[in-house]
Amino acid sequence: MIRKFFISMALLCITTTSNAQTSYLKCIYSATPAVSDQVRQMKDVYLRDMVVSKFKKEKRLYTMYVTEKKYLFQKSSDKTNGSNMLIGGVNSIYIDREKDSIITEKTIIDKKYVIKDISISPRWKMTEEKRVINGKQCMKAIARGLLKVEAWYTTEIPFKFGPLGYYGLPGLIVELSTPSDVYALKSFEYLLEEPKIKSPAKGTLITDAEFNKIQDDYFAKYGEAKAGDVIVVER
Repeated sequence: MIRKFFISMALLCITTTSNAQTSYLKCIYSATPAVSDQVRQMKDVYLRDMVVSKFKKEKRLYTMYVTEKKYLFQKSSDKTNGSNMLIGGVNSIYIDREKDSIITEKTIIDKKYVIKDISISPRWKMTEEKRVINGKQCMKAIARGLLKVEAWYTTEIPFKFGPLGYYGLPGLIVELSTPSDVYALKSFEYLLEEPKIKSPAKGTLITDAEFNKIQDDYFAKYGEAKAGDVIVVER
């Protein structure tokens, strides 16, 4: 009887600890420019390999925090050529789930802009494709919309979030592919204490339409670009 009591208490402690561990999450993601079909189809193999090699060096690191009520995805470092600047790059995304609000900070060259909107979960098309990523069994899903966005998620980490404010899948997004970048999970940890999350956004407050207009004007200067693209230019 005493032995059963101790076993029950041990199981209770394990369950309680597990629940505490899954209350808050911290993740580190790396982002590298996506290699477009246009680059892959280059006839000049030397030039193609040089472009791909340059893309791999243009790496950015992001930190993501998730709690019961808030979400923050924030750039933590750049591993890029110091003479290069982004057009359309995301610095941070903050979501207040109680207010259904999302605040995004983006950069065009050296100027920051802040966009406030309503947080809406993407409509996902689930697939049967499976793949093991970093030892986790993952499933593939495709976001329905104008942009081609694919996500690999795992139910082994019970958080329905991922990079760039994407959420709504049955588990954590381990890899996210957009027209401009590929975001890959580098590490994650459960936090026992709730992190203090607040909007870090600083910059000129504008609407999404206004930002797109400014971005399109810059794209016109540097060649063709599609919606959702992020390009790197030299100063």
